[in-house]
Amino acid sequence: MTQMKNSGIQLRFPDQDGGKKADKILQTLTAMMASLCLSMTVVGLIGFSSNLPMVVMITGCLIFCTVYGLLARTKYESWFYIGTLVLLLLLVLCCRKQVLEGFRLFWNQASDSILRGTGWVKPEWELQLDNNQRELSLSLFSVLCSSMLSLICGLLAGTAPLLLAVLMILVLLGSMLMFGADAEFFWMLSVLGTSVLILTYSGWKQKGKLAPVVWSWFFCTVMAGCLLCVTSIPSVHHWLEDTSGHIQNRIHEKRYETKYSTLPEGDFRDYQNTERKAEPALAVTMEHPQSLYLRGFTGAVFTGERWQALDGDALAKNQELLYWLNLSAFDQNAQFDAAAEFTQSQHSTVTVQNIGACSYYRYIPFSIVPVSWTQAENLNTDGAYADGARSYVYSVVSGTSESITYVLNHLQTSDDPAVLRYRKAESGYRQFIDHYYKQVPTDVKALLGDGWDEIAAAYGGVDNLSPQQAQTCTLIFLSRCFPEEGTPEEMELPLDVAKGTTYQYATVATLTLRYFGIPARYAEGYVITEELASGTASGQTITVDSSCARAWVEVYQDGIGWLPMELTPGLGEIMESDDPNDQNSNSNGSQKEENPDQDEEPEEDPEEKPQPTGGTMVMLILKTMFKGLLATVGILLGLFLILALRRNLRQKQKEKRFQSTNRKAAVAEIFADTAHLLEKLGFCWGNGSMRTILTVMEQRYGAEAVSQFEQALSLNDLSIFSSQDLTEDQRRSVLDFHAWTIQKLNAEAKWYRRLWLKWVLCLY
Repeated sequence: MTQMKNSGIQLRFPDQDGGKKADKILQTLTAMMASLCLSMTVVGLIGFSSNLPMVVMITGCLIFCTVYGLLARTKYESWFYIGTLVLLLLLVLCCRKQVLEGFRLFWNQASDSILRGTGWVKPEWELQLDNNQRELSLSLFSVLCSSMLSLICGLLAGTAPLLLAVLMILVLLGSMLMFGADAEFFWMLSVLGTSVLILTYSGWKQKGKLAPVVWSWFFCTVMAGCLLCVTSIPSVHHWLEDTSGHIQNRIHEKRYETKYSTLPEGDFRDYQNTERKAEPALAVTMEHPQSLYLRGFTGAVFTGERWQALDGDALAKNQELLYWLNLSAFDQNAQFDAAAEFTQSQHSTVTVQNIGACSYYRYIPFSIVPVSWTQAENLNTDGAYADGARSYVYSVVSGTSESITYVLNHLQTSDDPAVLRYRKAESGYRQFIDHYYKQVPTDVKALLGDGWDEIAAAYGGVDNLSPQQAQTCTLIFLSRCFPEEGTPEEMELPLDVAKGTTYQYATVATLTLRYFGIPARYAEGYVITEELASGTASGQTITVDSSCARAWVEVYQDGIGWLPMELTPGLGEIMESDDPNDQNSNSNGSQKEENPDQDEEPEEDPEEKPQPTGGTMVMLILKTMFKGLLATVGILLGLFLILALRRNLRQKQKEKRFQSTNRKAAVAEIFADTAHLLEKLGFCWGNGSMRTILTVMEQRYGAEAVSQFEQALSLNDLSIFSSQDLTEDQRRSVLDFHAWTIQKLNAEAKWYRRLWLKWVLCLY
């Protein structure tokens, strides 16, 4: 009768030369591909102006992984870790200034990319070396990063390939989230393909079969090349972009919107102007009911059929100014309140409950007071994001229409130092607004430019308009396009898909105001009219339905910020001099203030650049360090959780094999695992008999330990070569020797080695 071999005989002799070499080769290739993908993904998403960091990191990863593979084949792989650590130590000791400068350059570029993608600013490091040393510094830091990546990937490829595959995907997703960027198809394909190959390698390593992994690697490589070739076709590339945008819209709808959401949020590519039944959107409770504009989405850039927020490059170019404004506690979302605080204006509480509107944005009154939900590091100048929140409370300035004129007068005449500081911050923000919120797309100028110029010609041309004249020209043009009575003039207007709606009106009004020199932006949200507010008692809830959803144009009023056009006073009317012939007025109607102390104001000095105080920078550094510490603790906890789950799974699998109903197979498994533990205790028998270690074991642990070992060894031989079944007591005796081996390993191994053997290698 033919006797089938147990798996125990394979586990007993794992060091076969052919399998060992193939294992090391594939382990080296795995580490090389993983480190290359990680370095290219992170550096590619950061977006350096030169290719030097990526080239150095790629070269470094190739060299380090090659050296690791050569040392691993000669069984001296431990020298790789020692040599790498020594090299890093020498690099830090000899070139610490250059390495630190490289880190500063890397950090500053990463912070710029984060700002462009998300609007979040991170304090930059001040560079300390000359420009001619920065390339060398960046190269040395890239070498440092590549060596660390190779070390980590080589270690994980040999001990925990599954963890390495998961780590690569987490790095890709985390980088996309951190930098607010969509990874190119090449990066995603590289990372996902490498992860698949690592998983295949992991399966081969467990089963000891080389052919499947080789064919899998070959197949994945061919498929990746075909996909890259196909995606290089323009039509396919556009289709992928459209598909990606469609998926993002569906995710947005699923997460934030309900079936009653009606606002297009500036995107009119799929807009359909249909009548819908009015459904509840917001429940608003006011202490002193009044008309309110509840602003949600705001747009700064018009691109034919879409309104979008400012481009990230604009934020990056002005990050010093915007960050200084945040440090000065200047919040554009609560600017009117900040100005009204100096006049002791009356306030009232407003509670907003989101019932059916999109919860991506907060629907906020333009005169809000509390801004505790905003983060000072967020430099995005448009929109207040709710991120799913559906209930919030505000305090607004009461009697808004009457308060605006009073607040402006007070700002103009007050000598209060706090007012002067506010005016300085507002002046800096106004310069930013004047630059970016007067831009009109070229195609819109070609469409409406003749009509605009015709109206402005009656006042001497666009370049000679005063603020009042610009407002008059705007109203004339809008009355021709959207007359209250009669037929509008025949002309082609932007946003034809939303013809006759408030969305088109707000779009045309915004672009017209900008053309005539008045900063303006597009806004969407819900409007509580005076009629609706007048019939509501104090504390009574107003149900705002989808019929109140609309768009409007907001104008930047010097001094107090963004106001709905209806609430904006005659532009420049209060800020101008009483003398109509005063020549100090600029082309935008803003005039130098007549306060005799004006010359002493820091804002009038063009050479002065606002800088945060030293104490503030210390707090920022401490805050950054605290956030870094929290992130590190979170990563360590997550890693520990993964290791704990992995170890728990391995132990359950091992326990299942040890308790198998086939006692011969169970004994073989137990003894094979015991042999592996004995190797970690320092016993070595090579490819010979395990009985060669009896003498050494007797010297270390005595005759009783040798007797237990000989008994376990004999039972292992019976489980492999004998047809006789084993008893439960015999299995128990092998288990006892297995437990004794674990006890000795715990007693003799260093604590860090025990952690490694227990939680990473999952030996016990």
